[in-house]
Parts: sequence; C-alpha cells; structure tokens
Amino acid sequence: MIPHISKVLTHIFNASFTHGVVPSLLKQANVTPIFKAGDKHDFTNYRPISILPSISKLLEKVVYIRIFNFISYNNILTHHQFGFRPKRSTFMAINELYCNITSSLDKKLHTVGIFLDLSKAFDTINHNILLDKLSNYGIRGLANDWFRSYLCGRQQRVLFNNMLSSPQLVSCGVPQGSILGPLLFLLYINDLPSCTTIPHFVLFADDTNILFSHQDPNTLETIVNNELKYISNWFKLNKLSLNIKKTNYIIFKNKYSNKPTINLNINIDNVTIQQVETTKFLGLLIDSNLSWHSHTQHISKIISRLNGVIRRVRPYLPLETLHSLYNSLMLPYFSYGTMIWADPNNSNIDSIFLLQKRVIRTCTNSLWLDHTDPLFVKLHTLKIYDNTNYNSRLSCFSSTTTFYKQT
Repeated sequence: MIPHISKVLTHIFNASFTHGVVPSLLKQANVTPIFKAGDKHDFTNYRPISILPSISKLLEKVVYIRIFNFISYNNILTHHQFGFRPKRSTFMAINELYCNITSSLDKKLHTVGIFLDLSKAFDTINHNILLDKLSNYGIRGLANDWFRSYLCGRQQRVLFNNMLSSPQLVSCGVPQGSILGPLLFLLYINDLPSCTTIPHFVLFADDTNILFSHQDPNTLETIVNNELKYISNWFKLNKLSLNIKKTNYIIFKNKYSNKPTINLNINIDNVTIQQVETTKFLGLLIDSNLSWHSHTQHISKIISRLNGVIRRVRPYLPLETLHSLYNSLMLPYFSYGTMIWADPNNSNIDSIFLLQKRVIRTCTNSLWLDHTDPLFVKLHTLKIYDNTNYNSRLSCFSSTTTFYKQT
C-alpha cells in the first residue's frame, strides 16, 4: 500500500513544484471552536482549532526543509528571533532578556523594558507584503509563484455541533496548524529590529520585548518615545495591529541600589502605555527587581491547587497514574526556567521545594513527616535544586559542544 501511495504523492508533489501550483483540495481547512473560559455566548471566548488535510502537511514538510536550509545557509533570520528555531528555546530568549537587563543595571544605567502585544498577529499577515519579502530574501520566480498559490485561494469552514458552515475565502494570515505558517511568520517580522538600531530586541514569534538604557532619565524618555514612533510605523506599514491596552513597560531597578525611582511618560500614537511592576513574558512573571518573587508566588498557588486535586483522586488511582499526573501537571512548574528564577538569591525557592515534597508525599500516599529522599528515588524524580543543577550542566555541555563544532 505505502509504495503505491508514495508514487502517487511523489507525482503530485513534483507537479506542484514544477508548475508552482498547490492543489485547491489541499487548501481547505475545518475550524473547530474550543471553549476557553467565561461567557459561552461570547465568541471571543473560543479558541479556533484548524484541521488541515494530512497530505498538505507532507507537501509543506518537503518545502519547509528546503526553505529552512536556504535561509539558514544564507543567515537570513535575525539573531534577535528565538521562536520556532532549532537549538533556540524560550529559556534562551528569557536568558537573553535577563542578561541584557542585568548588564545594563551593572553599568548603573536606567533601564526600561517595553513588552508589546500584537492582536491576532498570525491571522492578519498581508499576503502581498509577505510575498514581496520572500522575493527580497531570494525566494523568487517559480518558488515565489508556489507560495502565492499556497497562500491565495484558501478556504475554511467552521465545524460546530457536527454541523459544517459554508466555505469562506481566507484573504490574509498564514494557515493555522500548518508546517510552513510559523516559518512564514518569522520571515514576515524578520526586519522589525532593523527599523531602529538603539534598543535591544528579544523576539519569540509574536512575543516582543524591547529594552532601552541610558544614564539620564529625561534623555531615556525622549529616546524611548522617538524610537517607538519608528516601531509603530513599522507595524502600520506591515498591517499588523498593536494592542496598546495590553502593551506595558517596566522600569527595572537594582534592589540593592540607593538610586531614586524614576517616572517616565511613555506613549505610542499619543496613547500612554501602562507602567507595571510585574508582567508575563514567555510564561515567566518578571518583576522590576528581577527578584522572581511574583513568579514563585504564582506557581505556588497553582501547585497547591493541583496537589489538592491529586489528593482527592489518590484513593482511586494506582501509583503509576499518580506519577503520570505529577509529570504532566506539576513537573513543568518545577523545571521550566529554573536556571534563571530558581537561583540561590531567590528566598522563595525553599517554599517551592517544601511544596514539591508535599506533592511527592501525596503521590506516594506517605505520611506527613516521612523522609522524602527515598520517595524521590522511588519516583525517579529530581528535586528542584537538582533539576536546576542538571539543566545548568546540560546547558554548559551543549555550549561547549557547539564551540568545538564551530572551531
């Protein structure tokens, strides 16, 4: 069966590449709305999940490999971008931001971080602008024609309560749930950092942070507002919507410094941006002192609530299932980003470790005062301190390996 199917698919794919045309049947998607929270009668409380034909993803995968090799060989993607790229993770993006902030504070500079929020960024990409950018990056001729055919003429239907709506044409955006969509989005916003040369950018797909530093607060305010004009113009020219209500900024400060707190008036398009003490970036709550107190308090509440859930279902489930629940529900909170926020200077780490031991006792149906070292061994689970050390050594090993490969 597979050899026969592969021959047919090979013929279809080769014909698609030869003529620069994507079959229309491979450009149809069924969108299923999944309820998130809130009022069920408000359609904004539903997350649209797009289901594409499986064969279309095979075709996209072939194109993705070729295009990604091309842009990697020519070093097209900006080094500020960490999203959807191999050997670049959310941790690396957060670490880049953290290092930039601490470096500026060590130089005794006033430092401001702008956290931009885009509205439906993947769904509002203009096809003509994207095709022009692909041409500028060297994807021209028949290859560009193929992408034009891939983007244009797409249709989607809504599947709800086993009922299908009539198909509607999709006039903008990259296909949700596709293989090529994330890569096309990266190429679309790739020139964002080039619209200004002063700030430091940290990008993870559409999550955008911009860092400004200067010795004089008045000069810093002027620079930030001027540079945000260029950035705002870039969004307008590229037909992307900036959600100013959810955009905010933090004035970072060294908690050991005696410098007085500064006040800045920062605005975009004559709308004042909200100043906050804490904001979420790539799943971590970052505060103005870089103390990670807010983040540890946040995950403490989540872990305590999940521990209560496991305690209630414990009488009905075997140890293996309880362990699986721990790994799927709680382990991410004990491991994600710990190399940054679980440092010895964070006084809240001990409370997180106490919570972890409480969860381990719950999963193993142990007594309140039972020693937890044998329980960690029994579940083959690392303590939060050990997990941090393991990830640190793993990161050092990866960096060393990369260095020797380059040399």
